[in-house]
Amino acid sequence: MAGPAGSSSAQPAVAKATAKSAKAKDADAKPDKAKDVDAKPADAKGDAVDTEGAGGASPAKPWWQRDKGEKVEVRLEDLNQRDGVLYKRMVRGFFIAVNRTFSSNGRIWYETTDGLIAPADRMIIPKTPTLKGLEFANGVRQAGFIRAHKGYRYAFEEERKKPKRLDRLKRFSAFGLSGKTRLYKKARYRETTDGWWMKGVQGTYTSPGPRPSEVGPDEKWIDVNVTRKTLVAFIGDKPVYATLIAPGKRSKVRKRDHRTKIGKWRIREKHVTTTMDGDGTGGDLPYSIQDVPFVQYYDGSYALHGAFWHHNFGREQSHGCVNLSPNDAKYLFNWTEPQLPRGWHGVWSSEK
Repeated sequence: MAGPAGSSSAQPAVAKATAKSAKAKDADAKPDKAKDVDAKPADAKGDAVDTEGAGGASPAKPWWQRDKGEKVEVRLEDLNQRDGVLYKRMVRGFFIAVNRTFSSNGRIWYETTDGLIAPADRMIIPKTPTLKGLEFANGVRQAGFIRAHKGYRYAFEEERKKPKRLDRLKRFSAFGLSGKTRLYKKARYRETTDGWWMKGVQGTYTSPGPRPSEVGPDEKWIDVNVTRKTLVAFIGDKPVYATLIAPGKRSKVRKRDHRTKIGKWRIREKHVTTTMDGDGTGGDLPYSIQDVPFVQYYDGSYALHGAFWHHNFGREQSHGCVNLSPNDAKYLFNWTEPQLPRGWHGVWSSEK
């Protein structure tokens, strides 16, 4: 991915819908306590109609009232209600940007940045990933990352003897690699620039391709390796920054195959935040995520962007975009071109 980067603003809190159906209401409407209502539809004259009498079939349950585990097919447009009080329904996995929290009628509510309100007891505040990549020191050409939940440093006291396990490493630890490797009982180890060794199965490492012919010797560009699940930012042939990514999930089922596209593109537009939503495919529910941070579109709806809703970096996760931790997304957003003018929220690149 070739892409010859701006200021950021404070991000509002983000909440995730956890119930099968949460509801968003107009902020101006007074939230009421839920009540069970047993009512029958009326005919044109206003008389109640019995739909369960002789010859009548029971009406189908609305999708949001179906039992857990029951198959539900719903599209994004089906969630809109807009009946004066109820504005929209949300399915599990929706994320809203929270402007403020308040209490009414003994219940806690979130007001969203677009002026709606949602019940706090149907939401959770996700824990933001803290992963931060590695800035290359002079002379270092390769980076390594721990992906395993349990990773360790190793030392080879003698070349042919079993390596000694040292202290434990945190998941997502980043470090420079010297380029030297050793094999012990079919396990590959890689030497770090600090002298200890990383066991291959516990992590991954950068392995970028050559600079594209379209990129000048002093131009910025980014290499995304969907096999190693890594990203390296370059100026010409000099690596500047490396980190883990979460590319698209692959599947043998075509409708569920979200693999990240392979190719070369220029960054088309950048946004400090944006909403990403769409219909699920292959039986998935719709998705909607407000205030996705530090978004850099490069091909259609595909983008480099921050992902605060998961910690699965170094693994396949997305719908095709290149997911980054918020820290890494911010770094790259401010590093790449076009630069975002001070006080602006978005910028487009020019033909030049």
